[in-house]
Amino acid sequence: MAVEANKALLHRWIEDVWNTGNLVPVDEIFAPSYSVNGEFVGPDGVKDAVRWLHTTFSDAVLTIDDMIAENDKIVVSWVMRGIQRGEFMDISATHKEVMLAGINIYRVEDGKIVANTERVDVLGLLMQLGPGLGREDRTSLAECARCDPARSPNLYHLSYEEPACPGSRGASIPVSATGSP
Repeated sequence: MAVEANKALLHRWIEDVWNTGNLVPVDEIFAPSYSVNGEFVGPDGVKDAVRWLHTTFSDAVLTIDDMIAENDKIVVSWVMRGIQRGEFMDISATHKEVMLAGINIYRVEDGKIVANTERVDVLGLLMQLGPGLGREDRTSLAECARCDPARSPNLYHLSYEEPACPGSRGASIPVSATGSP
């Protein structure tokens, strides 16, 4: 029965928080120690990421392609669609409809999400935003994941002001630059 409860928790996260932008349930869904790719994020970081992404990609909707659960882990393959209306990795708003795909492996403990290993196709998203993105920029971003997989661009990494992944052309994305979080 725990597996079904864990899957219901993930559906709640995606449907009640992510797709609506309603941040109220975040503290009920995520543990205070929540981490992404081994880095502390916490519920406040989740809220910041949701705000930032909904500001950067308006009308963003995440669709679950597949969900597999066993014991305390849930694997979710997903696709997000939205319109780029805010700056993303030094690319001004293009107003293009884009698609971003990823796979997350969540771990649930005591009814809350405690950890997430996330892999997101940021390179594919950047190629949709082109043509201003030169070959050297795409190569640099692709090499980022190879040189340090733990620092591979992920949605939480992109929503904080912190030292940037080498693939982001040397720039971090400060939360304040998006107007919210």
